[in-house]
Amino acid sequence: MLHRYEETSRVFKGRVSSYLEGDIFYNKDLSNTFKSSVENSSKAFYEGDIADKIAEFMKQDG
Repeated sequence: MLHRYEETSRVFKGRVSSYLEGDIFYNKDLSNTFKSSVENSSKAFYEGDIADKIAEFMKQDG
């Protein structure tokens, strides 16, 4: 199921079932989302680039 979305496959690099407890998982995009939310308050999430990306995803994949 996680391979349904291209972005999920990219993030997990095809290793969805290979991660073990204690493995370190890096997600630079998610980190950037958190940083933007902290630096720009909720506007980044509801009105800015993050909101635009969420809206585009919802249009394509609902």
